[in-house]
Amino acid sequence: MCYSPILLKVPTFVQHHLFVCEQLMWAIVTQKFETIVESCELRNWKEALAVILTYAAGDDFNRLCG
Repeated sequence: MCYSPILLKVPTFVQHHLFVCEQLMWAIVTQKFETIVESCELRNWKEALAVILTYAAGDDFNRLCG
C-alpha cells in the first residue's frame, strides 16, 4: 500500500490507528468478521460487538457471539 509523503511524517501513534481503521474497514467490506474477533484487544470488546451487531448477518452473529 502506498502512502503520501505527508502521511509518512505523521506520528507513529496516528499511523497505527490509521492502519487499525483500515483493517476494520477491510473486515467489514469483505464480511470477514472473524478477523475483528480474533484481533480485537479485550478492552475494545464493545467496539467489536458494535461492528458485529451492525454489519453481520444472523448466521455470522450466532457463530461469532454464540
